[in-house]
Amino acid sequence: MKTVGIILGSGRGQRFKATIPKQFVLLNHKMIIQYPIDALRKADVDYVICTLPPDYSNIKHLEKITDQIQDVDKFVMGADERNQTVMNALDACPPDTTYVVFIDAVRPFVKHTQIKESLGLIQSDPELKYVLTGQLITDSLFSIDPQLKDNNVIRGEDRDKYRLSVSPEVMDYQTIYSIYKNKEFIKIVNPEFTAKVFNFYPKCKGKFINYKGTSLKITYEDDLKIAEQIIKQTSPDEI
Repeated sequence: MKTVGIILGSGRGQRFKATIPKQFVLLNHKMIIQYPIDALRKADVDYVICTLPPDYSNIKHLEKITDQIQDVDKFVMGADERNQTVMNALDACPPDTTYVVFIDAVRPFVKHTQIKESLGLIQSDPELKYVLTGQLITDSLFSIDPQLKDNNVIRGEDRDKYRLSVSPEVMDYQTIYSIYKNKEFIKIVNPEFTAKVFNFYPKCKGKFINYKGTSLKITYEDDLKIAEQIIKQTSPDEI
């Protein structure tokens, strides 16, 4: 039985407006991508795969950058679409893989205790196929119909029915791999998060954990400034 951590690091970070992809930017003297890798290692995963931007060969000094990333067993080429990036990573998993843990490369505050808790749940229930981490929504929530030209139909929603999807996502390897091998299906579905494909497989049993810690995803330049302040006030054992 082997658990594989997959760091999804193929984004180009265009909204971040840096000269290199944001996952390689330094946060408190350490690359952002190194934080989730360290969390996986603290959680005692057996093998770590990290995906790279599809145009990585055009990124200046990327080979030197990846040389500085520690504790990665294999780097894998990503793709323009998330689905293909996930498929490339799943293809790269060792043959004896039982569970996979997906983490976005730009989530520096993923806790190893959260990973262990999610893995403990799926390991204790043979029927469970995935465990999601969800964060409570504290702001008011409304929805719009994106098919309407002016989005002028607004519907207030009950926020207690929803969660923000944050890392980690833990899944049964054979189940998620068989789904992604269905290439015709994957062409139709382009999920914002990996486990969204289970919407189309309702017979797959899933569970979620409420996450109450900091789950900041580095998307914009201001997010990096916020993350720097959080780290300054956080014990190293808590990261």
